[in-house]
Amino acid sequence: MMGRSQIAERLAEARELAGFASAREAALALGFAESTYNQHENGTRGIKMDVARRYADAFDVPVEWLLHGTGGEFIGGSKYQNLRTNYEENPDVEPFVPHDPKGRSLIRQIAKVMCPHSDRQAYLLARRTRSDLLVARGDVLVLELTNELIEGDTVLVQVLDDKGLAEAQLRLFVGGLLIGAPDVEKRALPPDPGQVNVRGRVVASLRGLHTA
Repeated sequence: MMGRSQIAERLAEARELAGFASAREAALALGFAESTYNQHENGTRGIKMDVARRYADAFDVPVEWLLHGTGGEFIGGSKYQNLRTNYEENPDVEPFVPHDPKGRSLIRQIAKVMCPHSDRQAYLLARRTRSDLLVARGDVLVLELTNELIEGDTVLVQVLDDKGLAEAQLRLFVGGLLIGAPDVEKRALPPDPGQVNVRGRVVASLRGLHTA
């Protein structure tokens, strides 16, 4: 493992590539302890392997690259950049950062109830109404970050096109396929890592908290 400063630099780079403008924003949106994450990103505290894996999963980078600077040739490359850019341009959702302490506490309590065996959640704000998924614009979604899908799950995915660009979509996992794209002409897709990046499944949809 290289020194803390190099790991801290890569952690900051991974966070920026994932679309989070600040360490605070990433920590709040992904459920990390803010003070601990800040210490990891500024290099004043070492990162244990289990925590490094959480960061790598959350920011979509190889843990080998995060810790050693290897195994991540795509970092900063066109594929990852395009994925991020298109994800920001036309998403079904965007990261949600509740600034009010009561709002943060409430959402985290709900996340613990809905995901009692997992500490990997993200909080998202729905940017469009998806009546087929019972999601309205402004809803706060609690996302469990996992690739293990259950029949009937509402799933957040990034779907790549033939140019290597991707669009963030909410879809329904039914019969081994991801259905319910906003454009009815878009076909149902299998959760294939080569075309579809499954980010996780929605475990709770909260209405009326978007100002929290």
